[in-house]
Amino acid sequence: MMRTMKNQNGIALLTVLLILAVMVVIAANMSSRLQLDLRRTSNLVSNQQALWYAYGAESLVEKVLKQTLEDDKTINLSQNWAKEGLVYPVDNGQISGQVVDMQACFNLNAVVGNDDEKGAAPIAVRQFRNLLEQLEIDAYDAEQLSDAIRDWIDADTDVVSSYGAEDAHYESLIPPYQPANQPLRSASELRAIKGFTQVIYKKIRPYVCALPVSTLVVNVNTINEKQPALLSAMFTGKLSLDLATSVLDQRADAGWESIADMFALNSFAGVTLAADEKASVGVTSKYFVANLYAEFGDAKAKFETVFNAESKSKIYVIRRQFGGAQ
Repeated sequence: MMRTMKNQNGIALLTVLLILAVMVVIAANMSSRLQLDLRRTSNLVSNQQALWYAYGAESLVEKVLKQTLEDDKTINLSQNWAKEGLVYPVDNGQISGQVVDMQACFNLNAVVGNDDEKGAAPIAVRQFRNLLEQLEIDAYDAEQLSDAIRDWIDADTDVVSSYGAEDAHYESLIPPYQPANQPLRSASELRAIKGFTQVIYKKIRPYVCALPVSTLVVNVNTINEKQPALLSAMFTGKLSLDLATSVLDQRADAGWESIADMFALNSFAGVTLAADEKASVGVTSKYFVANLYAEFGDAKAKFETVFNAESKSKIYVIRRQFGGAQ
């Protein structure tokens, strides 16, 4: 009888220990999950706060652009929007970024249209070809590349020339795809177009952009002084690279008040320019891109936001990409 009771006590003790072990495992698991949930919630809150800080940076850019348009008649690199390296401290974080004039580059979506009856390409096409040649891409390749862009953008399936490329070319690739048949949304789309190798893309990328319009007006007040090839290209080779460099060297910090002031420079003496060449440069801008960066604790948010500054009372976001673009 005593032996039976001892056996029962032993079994009871083992049962209690087993239950205790299960409870400890359950408690540890619950604690681990709680810690994980708390951490996840903290991360969500921090990420959301960083996101709102980035939205706040957008609003700040909009305010600065609006103030610029109210105060000045031109857009130039001496204005507040163009300042680099600015960092704004905020609660438990900071916001920073850089605003770039999208009309200080060549608008790829202007490379449209067909050659005229005499075989002359539209002015923007000739300017783009000249830009490529200024960047040491030979004339034959420049013509191929410009015609490939024209076919990529236009809505039809007919090649603009023997150098162009439409459905038949792209569908023969591995993997196959089709041309967009619409304007470029980003200059990065060039890599999908016939002929734009990595080498060529890297060479021209700093000089080009994609605006939501098919017109071309480059702001001479905001052209990078290290990119005289862009200014030279606007005049289809009539203004040499050396003269273009001289023009940018003579530009004041606040730029020119009118395009006529630039044309009055001695560098343009003896240079005969067509009306459409003169019309492709100006001293104002409507499109800007802001690369914004926000931090809150360990959380980070990055935006690439494109603004349309139609007027001092009408500035709005037309595109926003999270994480930036390139």
